[in-house]
Formats: sequence, structure tokens, C-alpha cells
Amino acid sequence: MISNRRAIRPIAGLVFIAIAASAVTPGAAAVTAEQRVKIAACGRDILAAEKAANAGNAKTAAPLVAKAQDVLLELHASGDRDVLRAIEPLKKRVEALRTPILLEGIELPAFDLGSKPDATKPAAKPGEAKPATPNAPATGGVSFVKQVAPMLVAKCGRCHIDRSQGKFSMATFAALAKGSEAGRVIFPKDGKSSRIVELIEQGDMPRSGAKVTAQELAMLTKWIDEGAKFDGGDANAQIKTLVGGAAAAPTPMPEMPELDVVHSTGAEKSSWSRDVAAVVAASCLGCHGERQPRAQFSMATFEAFLRGGQAGRVIVPGKPAESLLIKKLKGQAGERMPLRQPPLADEITKKIEAWIADGAKFDGPSPQAQTAQVAELYVAKHASHDELSKSRAALAEVNWRLAAPGEENKPTIVSTDNFLVYGKTTEAVLKDVADRAQAQLDRVAKAVKAQADKPLIKGRTTLYVFQQRYDYGEFGQMVEKRQVPSAWQGHWGYSVKDAYACVLMPSGEDDKTLDLLLAQQFASIYVASQAAGVPRWFAEGSGRAIAASLDSRDKRVKAWDDAVRTVMAGAPKADAFMSGGLPPEESDIAAYGFIKDVKPTSRNYEKLLDALRSGQPLDKAWAQVFRASPQQSAQAWAGRITRGR
Repeated sequence: MISNRRAIRPIAGLVFIAIAASAVTPGAAAVTAEQRVKIAACGRDILAAEKAANAGNAKTAAPLVAKAQDVLLELHASGDRDVLRAIEPLKKRVEALRTPILLEGIELPAFDLGSKPDATKPAAKPGEAKPATPNAPATGGVSFVKQVAPMLVAKCGRCHIDRSQGKFSMATFAALAKGSEAGRVIFPKDGKSSRIVELIEQGDMPRSGAKVTAQELAMLTKWIDEGAKFDGGDANAQIKTLVGGAAAAPTPMPEMPELDVVHSTGAEKSSWSRDVAAVVAASCLGCHGERQPRAQFSMATFEAFLRGGQAGRVIVPGKPAESLLIKKLKGQAGERMPLRQPPLADEITKKIEAWIADGAKFDGPSPQAQTAQVAELYVAKHASHDELSKSRAALAEVNWRLAAPGEENKPTIVSTDNFLVYGKTTEAVLKDVADRAQAQLDRVAKAVKAQADKPLIKGRTTLYVFQQRYDYGEFGQMVEKRQVPSAWQGHWGYSVKDAYACVLMPSGEDDKTLDLLLAQQFASIYVASQAAGVPRWFAEGSGRAIAASLDSRDKRVKAWDDAVRTVMAGAPKADAFMSGGLPPEESDIAAYGFIKDVKPTSRNYEKLLDALRSGQPLDKAWAQVFRASPQQSAQAWAGRITRGR
């Protein structure tokens, strides 16, 4: 879906004007009848693409743009001055369409017609095409090729061009446009809300030691505000190739042996999450965070901690006495750490020594996760239902203020054993929502055969109830830093530390759909809570499939069922919904159809959840139960449904 940009205004009338003007140009060959037909047809295709793009349908617009490009390239090859003048308006419209389509992760062929023809130069002979040059940005605009790309290569290249750190690549413009597993990082026309800008402003990126200057950040933000336009020829070309020698290499970190992350087995007596992460977060991040870490040593993530700094590695797994970290904590190697703070208590230092002696193994959710977050997640995971409910209540207050600041947006709040319900409505409405939520929670618990003596979801789940779509959208923008898809009536979030569901209240005859919507959110949160790192597609697909089993006659369930085959017929590959290759709602519908086929009430599905609870990643657990990878299973399923079976 194309969003965060102004609508592309159709200007089909310019096609006729351009053709008419070219026909009367003195001293030049007239545009032939055949060329006029091609130009007119091209204009119609571009107009149709603009309408599709403005309706948010990039998938429909893309082939029309590709077809128009082919025609324009053919006409441009004539080299005739009048033909070039005639197609100039069409070229500009195609260029305006390309960037938002590429930013949806949809590939387009390279398109480069060079600059506007010079009317003072004689017309070229037919067949003599001018050499192509990169499309220049508007006067005064920021150039991706000349300004943005060199900065990305210099400051982000080590992690996101040479590698795909965090499963996010900037190696090509198309890859940058696609974003990461968490979603897009660029929102054209909205630099400040773009994730890439936020991460740089917060000091979270880059992590390679190179820093983005204030001037570079302003330039990047301006480029996005101007529409994040791509002025290169091929969006799939390597950014380093586009830049050539223009980018200065970042200051290299000193060469040192790298330590591999070794995950704990669970048999160790010590724990990074329990014994070390909280100490680091409280006592070390002031100097060794991500904003210009002292001695180029960051402890902001476990991965950065292992990498070390100017002095090299700070730990020797299995040998605490030889580890620089312990020597620094004890004052045996220069200044005692933490600097200008009281020394750590002996029992704390001994716990860190024990962790190193155990092999310095990692037991958190991800080596790239923030150290402070790892510590918080450990506490949340081991907290009681009431303790976790208390901390989630504090988070809910913060989230509501972000989404709806001001006294005029002061919420009504209803609290029950399992829910904390927020909304700008009456207490009676929220109590009704809470009662219906409890009824659906009980139905989901029965469907998944949950233990009766334990809450289905540990800690209260926060329900954010919205009466208006605008308010719902503001929650997505301000709290989650993303746009909420227009097809969504609600969604969920889970991170151990927090569990919440957003609900856009239905009205009139649609009121009955609230029950299914609540069941869907709770089932998804339940599945996500069963193990660390459960993929969203699996939790969302499971949530919808479980909810559908509770009320198969609900009109939303019927709509999902009707849409599955259509979505998969248009999917670029069978497992596209697993990797962000489809728009959000289409991905969710595909995931629903896939998990419904597995049958979430079956014994095999129960075995799958048991394997996840034991600590196995989904790919391994799936292969163990179904004797195939999730991708292979998706391929077989897609083949069946597209054949109508």
C-alpha cells in the first residue's frame, strides 16, 4: 500500500499538448503517426498507473509503469528532438511513480532517459540515441546517488551493505526501500517519522564506530521529506557501484579476533540476563552506550560487548582472571571501573566472574537486543501475574500519553483481573468491552486446552479501545512508529514486558464482530507468549485460525476464507507472507489460510507448540513435526489451494 505521500496527480492532457507542439516545430522532423499512437497509449497506461497508485494499489500500478517505461525507452532511442520533447512530460510522471512503487518493495526494470533535450541543439538522426545520464533531482533537491548513498556507504556500509546485520540490507536502493523484518524504514514525505532517522537521532545507529553528523542527518531527512526519490538508473544496482569513489571509508575499528555468540544450554549456574545485563545497564552504559562510547567500546548490546573496543576483547570465556573486564572492575588494569562511581559490590563482581567462567554464554532473546531491554525482559519473564500487571499498567499510561496527549484526551480506565481497558468513552462501554473480552479469553483458553489454574496470558493485557480510526492510527504512528493498514480493525503487540490489543470499535450491525476480533488478538498473544522469537506470521495466523474455529459463520471469517486463494494467486512466491513479501493484511490472510490448513486444534499443532516451549526455533520445531520446512509446507499448501483443492 502506498502511503505517507501526496497523491500523484494525473496530467494526461499534457500528452496532447506535447504532441501538438512537436508537430509544428519549424525545421524539425514531425512526430510520425505511429509514434503519436505509441505516445497516446503510453499516456493512458501512465494515467491508469497513477489512479492505481493513488488508490494504494502498487501491485496494479507496477506492470503499467514497466510497460510505459519500455515504450518511452523505445521512443527515446529515436533521438529525434521533437519526440524527446513529446515524451518529456510522460518521463516525469513515470519517475514520480517509480519511487513509491520501489518503496513498497516491488521491483521495476531500470529506467534512464537522461536529461531534458536541449532545444538549441540540432535533432539527432533516427537511430542515434544519446548516451544516458542519471536522472537529476529537482533543482535544490537532495540527490540519492550524489549525497545520500555516499553517506550510507561511509557510515552504515560495514553492517548493512557489506552484511545484512539485523536482517536489514542497504546494498541496493530496492533493499533499502524494502526495509527490515520489522517493516519499512523510510516513509516518503515524512522524514521525522522514518525509522532510519529515528534510530540515528536516538544514537542507536550506526554501531560501527562511525557517526552521522548533524548536517548529514539533516540532509537525509530532507531527502525523505522530498519524497525519497531515486535518481539512479537501476534500483537493484549495488549502492557502492552507484557511488564509485565518492564515499569516504569510515574510520576502521582495530583488528581483533572475533568471539562467536555461544548460547546457553540452560545447565549453567550463571546467566547473562540475570547476573550481568542489569549491572551493565545500571552502571556502564553512561560511558559505554551507543553514543560515542568511551574507548570505542559499547556494551549496548551483547554483540557489541563481545566485539570489544580499542583495547581489544574484554573477556576470555572460561578465564575470568585473564579477562580485561574483571581486571578493570577490580582496579588491576589502570582506572577502576565503573569510572567515577563506587566500586561494584564483591558479590556482584563474583557473579560476573562466574558467568565468564561458565563460558560467557548468552541466554537472551537476541544478541542484537538492547542490554537494558534484555535485563527488563528477564525480570518480566520471572515476575508473577500481579507484578507483571503492575509494570504493564505503567507502560499503558506512557503509551496512551504518546498516542493521545493533553487533558482533553484523558482516558477512562477499567481494571479487571486479566485486563486493563483504556478508552475515550464511558465507563459503561469499557466495562462491556472488558466483560466480552473475558468471555472470549475463556473460549480461547478452552480451545487451546490451557491449564485452568493459570492465566492464559501472564500479566494483565492492556486493551486500547478506539472510537475513531484517526485515534487508532495515531497509536500506530506515535507508539509503534508505523502506519496502521486501512484494512485493520485491531491488532496486538507482545514482548513479555508488555502485552496489548488495540480495538477499533465496530458500530451498528457490525457490533458482533467485536467478539471475534478480541478472540483473534488474545489467541495471537497467547501463541506469541509460548516461546522467545515466535515469528509474527505464525502468531497472527494462529490467532485468526483459532478465532475462526470459535465462530466460522462470522462475516470476517468468511471474508478471510474468500480472500485466501486470491491473495496466494497474486503472491510472488508461496512463502512471501513469512518474509514481508506481501502487504500486511494480505500477509495476515495468507498466514491464516496456511495455519488453518494445519488445524490449530490438531495433535500436530500441539506438538509444535510443545517444541517451541522447549526452546526450539520454529523452523526446527516445524521440521520435527511435519518433516518439512515451513517454506516447503507453504509451497505444497499454495499448490493445493491455487488448484482449487
